[in-house]
Amino acid sequence: MRAYLGYPSTGIFFYAAFAIPLWMATVAAATSLLRGLAERGVTLRGFARFQGKPVEAVSAIGFRLVLLINIGLVFLRAFGTDLNDPSTQNAARPGAPQNRATLVRQFDQLAFGSREGKIEKLTTDVTVSLKGEPALSSRLQTTLATVLTDLSALTNLSFTRVASGGMIQISLVPLRSLNRIHFNTSRGLAAGPIIRVVCSASTDGQILLGLENAPDLNDNCIPHEFMHVIGFGGHACLYRPSALCNLDLTARFTEGDRALIRTLYNPQLVNGMARAETQRLVDEILMRKPGGSPK
Repeated sequence: MRAYLGYPSTGIFFYAAFAIPLWMATVAAATSLLRGLAERGVTLRGFARFQGKPVEAVSAIGFRLVLLINIGLVFLRAFGTDLNDPSTQNAARPGAPQNRATLVRQFDQLAFGSREGKIEKLTTDVTVSLKGEPALSSRLQTTLATVLTDLSALTNLSFTRVASGGMIQISLVPLRSLNRIHFNTSRGLAAGPIIRVVCSASTDGQILLGLENAPDLNDNCIPHEFMHVIGFGGHACLYRPSALCNLDLTARFTEGDRALIRTLYNPQLVNGMARAETQRLVDEILMRKPGGSPK
């Protein structure tokens, strides 16, 4: 799944349904407290400017302030791309020198980041078809052809376009059908990451691209989602650029991506292999792979 941190339209409804009423309840509780203090003749330093005003007026001012804060948060998240995104933390600088240790750590995060601790990769040749309307643009057709050619060479499996009924089916869909509300459970609701999904891949072989996406974004979505399909469930930015770093836009697999795909499809790594078993093997494969990675 390719996503940006930020509030989609659904995030505004979330705020309307949950956060704003919660803040309003807080203001109401504070208002009740002030009223109780006023009835007892208690004055609070710092509230002198509200002296002589009804408590309800103070409440109205508080409500307006809370509303402005929430509207500001909505716009802040809408323009954010990496706020609180765990996969972009400790991100490398674009073009920073790569080394084998970095690629080993990237492999670990990509292969096991959202899996249950086991290697999962394809073992049979793959057919790919387009599903529904509208058809992909000529630019996306070219990107897809390049990605399939690269995958055939890197995995030793055949990735072939067919007219219909492919194992993997690609569709263009409206963004509203992709924009579900997601919560970053590792950071909790307080951190607030609600993300807007721009493309996704499912376990049943469906790749969905946002119909309204800019061309360069969908160009990136194709290699990004195919890396998920072939066995990389996570995201990471330990080397850059990468098709699976949510900070980068790449229309094809980068040098590092290619090294990790070759590594995953090395015969020494088999489905069901646990994380602990792979670390030494991945390092050895990357070390001896001709042209596979920088040393």
